[in-house]
Amino acid sequence: MCAWDGAGGQLSIGTWSHWDHADPMSRIVVTGTGPGREDLIRAFDQCLVTDVEAVSYGLAWDTVEDGLEPWLGDIAHP
Repeated sequence: MCAWDGAGGQLSIGTWSHWDHADPMSRIVVTGTGPGREDLIRAFDQCLVTDVEAVSYGLAWDTVEDGLEPWLGDIAHP
């Protein structure tokens, strides 16, 4: 599992744990003190791949590199 943690201008990216027998999933937690909650929710909603996009693009989402390899390691393909 990957952890991406940022606060006060600092950023940490790295391995948090291993999946072992759990099903892989994504979870994003955003903590803040200012306004903009609805804007943030809307922005993340707009990032989701729709069913139409998933069918139209097929395996185009599958990639061999994403630029984060120096920090997170190579992409694992089943």
